[in-house]
Amino acid sequence: MGAFFLHKNPQKTDLERVINSYRKKGFSEPHTFRLGKYKLQLYEKQLLHLRNYFRQDKLSVFAVGSLFYKGLGFQQSLKSLLSDFKNRRIDANSLYGNYVLIFFDESTEKTSFYTDPSFIKNVYFDEQNQCISTDFLALLAFRNGDYTLNIPAIVENLTTGHLISPDTYVNEIEKLDKVNIKELNQQFEGIGFNCLKPALADQVRSRAEAIDHANQLLTNYFKGVSAIGNEFGAHIGLTGGFDSRLLLMHARKQIKKLNVNSFWRPESKEYINARVLAKTAGLDFFSFEEKPFNVPGKEKMAEELMLVFDGQVRSQNRWDEEFALKDYTAAVANNHFVGFHGCGGEQYRNADRFSGKTSLRSFIFNEWMFKQCRNPFKDEKLKQEIFENIQRKLFRLIDDLGSRIGLFDLKRIQNEVWNTANRATRPNVLNQQQFYFAPFTEFIISHNAYNYIPFLGRSLSFQIDMMKKFDKELAAVTTNYGFNLIEGEPFKNRMISAVSGVIPRKLILQIYQKVKNISSPPPSALEFEGQMHPVLQDLNEPLDFKVLTHNVNLSSGVYAFNHLLNNI
Repeated sequence: MGAFFLHKNPQKTDLERVINSYRKKGFSEPHTFRLGKYKLQLYEKQLLHLRNYFRQDKLSVFAVGSLFYKGLGFQQSLKSLLSDFKNRRIDANSLYGNYVLIFFDESTEKTSFYTDPSFIKNVYFDEQNQCISTDFLALLAFRNGDYTLNIPAIVENLTTGHLISPDTYVNEIEKLDKVNIKELNQQFEGIGFNCLKPALADQVRSRAEAIDHANQLLTNYFKGVSAIGNEFGAHIGLTGGFDSRLLLMHARKQIKKLNVNSFWRPESKEYINARVLAKTAGLDFFSFEEKPFNVPGKEKMAEELMLVFDGQVRSQNRWDEEFALKDYTAAVANNHFVGFHGCGGEQYRNADRFSGKTSLRSFIFNEWMFKQCRNPFKDEKLKQEIFENIQRKLFRLIDDLGSRIGLFDLKRIQNEVWNTANRATRPNVLNQQQFYFAPFTEFIISHNAYNYIPFLGRSLSFQIDMMKKFDKELAAVTTNYGFNLIEGEPFKNRMISAVSGVIPRKLILQIYQKVKNISSPPPSALEFEGQMHPVLQDLNEPLDFKVLTHNVNLSSGVYAFNHLLNNI
């Protein structure tokens, strides 16, 4: 459940380095299995010492991540999956989660490897050294320094706060996605790679039908997860916004053992609104105005969070905040070990006010590369190289993407690229400790949502109406947008929708940056301490680091990258 490392013909010294890397992360000693020519190291979740494999006769199933099948608890899900695998009748429409499933047949020495069809569960592989793992740092340890830095990937990550697959920070390791998974069947002898895709519904015919359909899919999901939620206790991190609220509406109707918490600071409006929302729902609310542990200094915090985040630097997962530390996330769960994350909820709204089409080039520059900060490139050649690499990866992952994109293309990019390049980092991190799900990213939910796009309009109204229809009580609590959902969007919001279609995306970006004060350094921006890594020193010429550190997320990212590069 916590992690795995699968390798072929390893040297003893290589394995010792890998095992030591997992010890540093806080995992217990692994269960070890021989799968034909490969050896599997399987790690349990750090807060749940729960067996994550099941063996019967000559068949075995091993599981990492979070899943449930046919509405069963975790271990019953594994037993049912193994039985259905044996009879070749796994029901993809009944399997949910972000996971890796490895089946092994001793009689044929055949290994079958499945990952969730949305590729939310992070998986990395090294073809040359014949190893595959949930953990990038473990693969680095296995290579023992025998790698070359992927400079375009580092620049993309530093400037955008994201990193699109298959790129990682080194050229020799790739991230698994829907394209390269097909190639691994030839690259890893004796292992069959695939994913189980559920069937999708026919196109819905009206807005009312679309709203009912969306809510019904979420109802089905939470009915299915209720067994594991009640077995281990469930919790939702509230922000007072839209997505966690929609999860709460559905969860509280299906899960009896449920509480909520907040990762926000007590003085923030997000925290205040979340607390009111929890009170209205009649649920216990857990947070820590006074920290339950001594917060370490910046260097020690970065060292721990480098391990927690598996070295992944992302804009929404900062290495300078105690809210990400293992002690904090364990404490705020309050012995409820099934968590829910709201990433992917943007599929229910047109918050970008998209109408008509815009050029893909404009979108990449104004929405992807420079949304976090002003243009930091001093070298036009490097800027073009990064743009072309991002564009190439979008074309690789999104079928039929053209030079101009509309709302349908935008939603596919957000759903199939943005989540895995950035937002899903958080569920992957917390899955090391506990069960953690991202319901909106489930293939059957997210891909069915493409049917709703004609009814999204140019505002937030579709998701508002979903919540108003499903739970008026929680819809009446004020949101972080400054209004409650019963009243709906105020006139100024509707005016934004009316004029946004005629304003160039570049101008919209400039207005966004001005509102967010991105053009000037925030008081909390981190500055480098100690010696900068040579790679970042070399980038001083083509990149303006003062511009990068104007944004607190990217400032933290630059600092985290410096720390990562100095420790690998």
